Amino acid sequence: MKIIGITGGIGSGKTTVSNLLRKSGYIVFDCDLEARNIYNTDIEVISKMKEMFGDNIYKDGVLDRKLIAKIVFSDKSSLDKLNALIHPKTREIMFKRISETANELFFVESAILFEFKLNECMDKVICITAPDDIRIKRVMKRDNITKEQVIARMKHQMNNDNRLKKSDYIINTDQDILSVKNDVFKIINELK
Repeated sequence: MKIIGITGGIGSGKTTVSNLLRKSGYIVFDCDLEARNIYNTDIEVISKMKEMFGDNIYKDGVLDRKLIAKIVFSDKSSLDKLNALIHPKTREIMFKRISETANELFFVESAILFEFKLNECMDKVICITAPDDIRIKRVMKRDNITKEQVIARMKHQMNNDNRLKKSDYIINTDQDILSVKNDVFKIINELK
């Protein structure tokens, strides 16, 4: 089995590529989605989150994602604490899923793949990219937030040039979906 990382900055199009892979029968482990699940189901994490950020961080038993984003993207030490809490648990679940899978290719989607050295566990890394102005518009629309809020989040992620240099493959999502799909399957054929 080959483990393939999918990374890219916020709004780059990682979800689009991951959905294309899923529709074609591939397993994609989404680190962000798994982290959201942990935030809302892991009793130890819930307790520590309330301890670090206050009881109001949860509304009706569900993490208030807008509030936590507002906190951590305006204070690096809070972001570091959050990441230190959630990433080891996400990584543990990822390795469990990998061990339970017999597929030829296993994909791992993570915006912060390099920052948390997940790339060291990958056979290859695909970087998803798009121009910053397009990424900003996508996130503003998706998350219903301001341009300034998107830029603040982008500043907490690795510089795109560094991400591109460290990756084995690059897919630009600033093109029609058919072209993106063709790029995805060209890479899959090379990986096989």
